[in-house]
Amino acid sequence: MNNDRWVRLPHPPPIMIFSKLLRIIFLITVSISFVYSLFIYIVVFTSPKSIAQNDYSHFYTSGTMTRYNLGKYLYTPEIFDFYQALTSKPYQYPRLTYRSLPFVSLLFTPLSLFSYHTSFFVYFFLSLMLLIISQILTRKLFNLPPTAIYLLSSFVFIPTTLTFMQGQTSILTLLSLIVTAIFLKQQSFFYAGLSFAAFLIKPHLFLVLGLFLFLAFYSKSFLYGLFVGGLFLIVIGLPISGLKPLIQYPQFIQSTETPAFGTFTTTYTNLSSLIGHYYSLPLLLLVLFIYTKKISSLNFSAKISVAILFAIPFSFHVPAYELTLLIIPIFYYLSCSTSIHLFLSCLLYSILYIGLLDGRQPYISVIMLLCGVFTLFSILPKQNPKPAQLPTSSAP
Repeated sequence: MNNDRWVRLPHPPPIMIFSKLLRIIFLITVSISFVYSLFIYIVVFTSPKSIAQNDYSHFYTSGTMTRYNLGKYLYTPEIFDFYQALTSKPYQYPRLTYRSLPFVSLLFTPLSLFSYHTSFFVYFFLSLMLLIISQILTRKLFNLPPTAIYLLSSFVFIPTTLTFMQGQTSILTLLSLIVTAIFLKQQSFFYAGLSFAAFLIKPHLFLVLGLFLFLAFYSKSFLYGLFVGGLFLIVIGLPISGLKPLIQYPQFIQSTETPAFGTFTTTYTNLSSLIGHYYSLPLLLLVLFIYTKKISSLNFSAKISVAILFAIPFSFHVPAYELTLLIIPIFYYLSCSTSIHLFLSCLLYSILYIGLLDGRQPYISVIMLLCGVFTLFSILPKQNPKPAQLPTSSAP
């Protein structure tokens, strides 16, 4: 008589269990963000007062002034305040001085043909379309599967929610950076520089991130494209404001970086808000030295991600919505199959929650720096590994 034999199945390795747990944690974090973002969207989009008093008011005002040939007063706070008060009427206007370069006002000139509230919702849907395009391009950049979780995670990412809520331009810079990355991957360095010139929408990020990207790929064609694109954007802004405001632009930015003009640096996510400019500058030089020594050993995707993770903390003006750029390193970490990279994706995705719990968002810059340092010194193959599979349904 044959006895039945029990077959003992091998236990999965602890690392596999940990990886699965991290994927579940990521999905839980996305779910929490979905509920939080849905609440924010409902509260803001159903409140005319909230819409009238967000950041979009100064973009809309700049477009209106440009349409009526009043661009030379964009950097005159008293006159700009007068027109912004008309935009926010009947609510008290937010004192948000226009700090972007003159060409940015051209983007909002067509939108100023609508009423303020209609214009806000038109801009929201345009930004949503750009986010979908950005998400598709990012997914292809890192060879991620077309699952719905990536689109959802991009839309309910808290910095993205803040961008939509405030009517900000961070989706435009995200798309600009993704297109730049695609050209860099194809080694079309001139077109990469040309597309990165659109990052002048955010001059504070443009300078630092441009430096890190140049050091990572070290191409004169990139600088040439950057010069041509940047010069074009500055030239088309000259008829709007004239030459004098552009010459005085750096001084104007410095003088308006105060609470009186709607700037609260304690809520920023950069290092200078935490340790001050005098300490952040030597630290930047140290990071640049190490960065130039190690960056060539990384694969393409890691180079882009590290550049972002180092550039944001050392930028001058980094409100929470600027962290929308973290979508790129988050997707990169998700494309890696190791548990530590899944952990970093969860950490970056929940980074603003950490700031809210801590009470001071500047500490977020330390987390980004540590993620960048780890990625810089981690040993990865030149080609990206098989992406981590998340248990989701297929997107159409």
